[in-house]
Amino acid sequence: MEKIETEAKFVIPDSSTFAALQKLTHLGDFELKSIGVKAAVDRYLDTADKRLYQAGWACRLRSIAAKQLLTLKSLTPAQDKLHRRRELEIEVEPAQAQGEQWQTWPDSPAKELVGQIAGSVPLQILFTLYQTRHQFHVLKHDQALMELSLDEVSLNDTHRVNYRELEAELIKSGDEADLGLLVEALQARWPLPVELRSKFERAWAEVIAPASGDEQSDQPISDKLTELEKSLLKRIAAGPSDRLSKRAMIVLMLASNISVANIAREVGLTPRTIRRWQKKFAQKRLNIFPAAALNGEQASAEPEMATVAESEPEEPAQMVATSPKKKKAKKESNLPAEWPQDTALIEYPLRDRIGLEPSDSLAEAGRKVLGFYFAQMLAHEPGTRLGQDIEAVHDMRVATRRMRAAFRVFEAGLRKKATRPLLDGLRAAGRNLGRVRDLDVLLEKLDRYQAALPESDPAGLQPLREMWLMQRKQARQELLAYLDSKKYRQFKQDFLKFVTSPGLGAKAIPTDKPVPYQLRHLVQCLIYKRFEAVQAYDRVLGEASLETLHQLRISFKQFRYALEYFAEILGKEGRRVIGEVKILQDHLGELNDAKVAAEMLSELLADWVKSRPDQPQVEQLSPAPIAAYLQAKLEERQHLLETFPQTWARFNRPELRRDLALAISVL
Repeated sequence: MEKIETEAKFVIPDSSTFAALQKLTHLGDFELKSIGVKAAVDRYLDTADKRLYQAGWACRLRSIAAKQLLTLKSLTPAQDKLHRRRELEIEVEPAQAQGEQWQTWPDSPAKELVGQIAGSVPLQILFTLYQTRHQFHVLKHDQALMELSLDEVSLNDTHRVNYRELEAELIKSGDEADLGLLVEALQARWPLPVELRSKFERAWAEVIAPASGDEQSDQPISDKLTELEKSLLKRIAAGPSDRLSKRAMIVLMLASNISVANIAREVGLTPRTIRRWQKKFAQKRLNIFPAAALNGEQASAEPEMATVAESEPEEPAQMVATSPKKKKAKKESNLPAEWPQDTALIEYPLRDRIGLEPSDSLAEAGRKVLGFYFAQMLAHEPGTRLGQDIEAVHDMRVATRRMRAAFRVFEAGLRKKATRPLLDGLRAAGRNLGRVRDLDVLLEKLDRYQAALPESDPAGLQPLREMWLMQRKQARQELLAYLDSKKYRQFKQDFLKFVTSPGLGAKAIPTDKPVPYQLRHLVQCLIYKRFEAVQAYDRVLGEASLETLHQLRISFKQFRYALEYFAEILGKEGRRVIGEVKILQDHLGELNDAKVAAEMLSELLADWVKSRPDQPQVEQLSPAPIAAYLQAKLEERQHLLETFPQTWARFNRPELRRDLALAISVL
């Protein structure tokens, strides 16, 4: 199929803006209707001597779900904010999707063109782009005129997002006038920098040009600045931030054909610094400035500029030689003599309740809470070792998490020197338990997904399941080795001594003046401090990124744990508040699980793309079922993002604040 692709492209400067754009339902007179989230793996191909590029073509092999698309795009420069490119596209079978052997492609204009340019020379992979694409139909009077895509793009590495981009592309029923109106409506509300390069050109500048020495460091850029870019640069240059102002002046002077040497003298920086900003601007355009600066908020943007030094890098500081520390003597057991030294016999009684009293000191209340969950950790250790019930690992991990959180809640009453080794032990236990538990969750959700597939389909994901089972087996072996280690035995002995020794590790309570140290004096502040940390997110949730929502999830955990520690001395309304917090925490937990699963599946697909004969485990994975499962996880993640505002609204009600106040008022 041959067509002319017409689209406008814009840089999305940060994850918050990206998250806010996902929530759009209208732009001007246009309605936006979500058509889902897709994961695409794009391999760009050329001969070793870059014949396609020299002939003005980019060759892309795209894997998206079970479909493989081979596309040739002309490298036509953008004009008037629009990219207009000739495009030849065919669908190929998975067996033909290796791409390098173009002779195996179906007969088509694309194959014919590559044959004319490449001759008998095989193609090779230049670079790979991994994209998560949030796609929308742009409607007017219920007719789809364009397709809008919000893209997170990773270059050769799925572990980090290199940049984010918005694309608006015409489809058959739209025309350039419609696209122009959409661009006007977008920029009226969101002044995003225009992106004049294709994804291929951005990757080429990042990967191929530096390797070939094709950087052209002193070439002027006067013909590359748009009117919008010039306007924004002039505004930043006139702004209050000296660091930002110099950066904008560098770009503007380069655009006016002023030499690097003269610019360096004018702004008081080195020629090397000028060239570095020239190169970065060529790669990132206005994205070298923080989003706040582009939106006219220069003062708040100033701290962000420390990310790239403006001056020559400093020489590394001289290392000061120090004498090696003497080796510490072997640590004696802290367990009292009457306690058995065989840790298999270490026990601490389970209780139905923590046993707090309003008159308890903060330190002794902390000891009660820590002892309560320490007993739970010990109680679930045998089941964790046995490995027959995945809930044993889960419950043991939860106990370690609650103890870690308890140290934060009660830290004002305890000495750090006494608690630091115990916290270190909890972190080590949590890491080892967490690796097994995370794989249990992945396997459980994969089994649920497979069970819902038609009978003919589940086998396609069996290799993925076997791979995760293998990883779980390895993680479980490491967990058992840790549980059998001297380090873990010593940790349990130390913790047992701490929770059974009143006053151990407690800060002294002053006697020369009245100070608040009992729970009845302190609980209100301890709970409201964590409630305030949660409430602070209310002003940013409209544009919250996945990273921000993950931090909110952590804050909710800390709020919930504090409520549960003190539930026995709070009013009955406290239970209702805990129930509401759990609903929101579960929503954010499901969102995080979907995010983690999508990242792991993306990495697996990337490994499949890079597979070699000496990687049999990766080679045997067929990409289509994995891509379909990735698609399902991306759609689940998007659904949870879209429904989160309703869940937050349920929590953030006056009734909940009233219940919280009533629960605390009994103190």
